[in-house]
Order: sequence, then C-alpha cells, then structure tokens
Amino acid sequence: MESFTNKKVLEIHVHDVHGAQYLQYSILIRCMSCNNNFLNTDLLYPHIVSD
Repeated sequence: MESFTNKKVLEIHVHDVHGAQYLQYSILIRCMSCNNNFLNTDLLYPHIVSD
C-alpha cells in the first residue's frame, strides 16, 4: 500500500488513479486495506496514517 505524506498527496492520488473529485458527501472513498467507507479525505487521511 502506498504511503501518503499528507492529505493533499492522498487527494491527488485518488483523483489521478480513480478519477474521483472531492465534492463533500457526493462520493464515498473506500480504504483498500480494511474496506471501510469514508465521506471525504478529512476522515480518510487520519485513518490511513493511524495504521
């Protein structure tokens, strides 16, 4: 799994790889390692760095 140094790097990765745009509450972002869903990167990023 890739390491993300900050939230912006994570946003760029998801946008480039998955074509997702960040409009709060318009998409769910899935953590690939645990399969949990997150409403936005503000919620996803702390989850990723805590692992």
